[in-house]
Amino acid sequence: MRNYTGHPKAYGGDFILARIHSPNLRASASGGVTDFLNGSYRVSFRLFWPGEVQVSVRLFHSSEAIKILQRDWMQDYSKAMHTGTFISGNKTETSQCGLRLSSDRALCEYRKKEDGEYHTCYRPKTLPCNSLTTMKSTRHQIPPLKKEEAQLLARFHPAYIKGSVTIPEVLDSIAVGGGQEDVVVVIGIGQHFRPSPPEVFIRRLQNVRRAILRLYARSPQTGVVIKLENNREVETPLMIYSDWYGYMQNLAQRKVFEGMEVALVDAWDMTVAANTFAVHPNEVVVSNELAVALSFFCHSA
Repeated sequence: MRNYTGHPKAYGGDFILARIHSPNLRASASGGVTDFLNGSYRVSFRLFWPGEVQVSVRLFHSSEAIKILQRDWMQDYSKAMHTGTFISGNKTETSQCGLRLSSDRALCEYRKKEDGEYHTCYRPKTLPCNSLTTMKSTRHQIPPLKKEEAQLLARFHPAYIKGSVTIPEVLDSIAVGGGQEDVVVVIGIGQHFRPSPPEVFIRRLQNVRRAILRLYARSPQTGVVIKLENNREVETPLMIYSDWYGYMQNLAQRKVFEGMEVALVDAWDMTVAANTFAVHPNEVVVSNELAVALSFFCHSA
């Protein structure tokens, strides 16, 4: 790998995607990338089918671009904001909500002590805090970048090289759901957390894990499927929704749910292999996700 001056890099950290595909067979598979941390990489593939294959390797983000993404990801709570709607009787008011709001105005604080979930809204003009009824995402603030940083992030897609419910409600529904042999709970979490710092996402995952354990304690026959994140459009605002965030969040999901009796559907692997880059994958990808999920629970006699 070479840096922006054309000289060999002596360090790693680049975000690389690799796939093999045979267009005539309509077959494809993702590859594994090993970073030797010295500017060189090894790309390996498992050959699932015979015949000729094409190899595609894509530098999605350079290590220099990753540093920019990581800097803002770790500390920026302002990229995702929400509007809360407060209703009492015939009166309705709205107010800005978020994970961390300035304390220069009166706040409504919503805290769930048992799992550490916390959210705030600016107190509405007249209605009480407990009249909060709904929240919706209203604004994604893109952090300001220096000109050089913006240019660096714009280099994420060179040519191929050939060769609405709240988290507490979700947690409660998991913990009290199930109870039958023919019930399967499917959890897909991640895309909407990309604008938030990783600590927020990891705390959510830990609470989901605890909710699953509570479910299994009273209903061990209930099945649980964890769907990992898939990739999304390359035209997306990178400082908010970069696929690097999704890749890192998938690593967190694998770690948090490691050792649990859950079925893991690797949607990332499927969409990288299919080269779809769509937040809502096409029918072919979705049918494959369903097939993998069902394979854990549906067996022929």
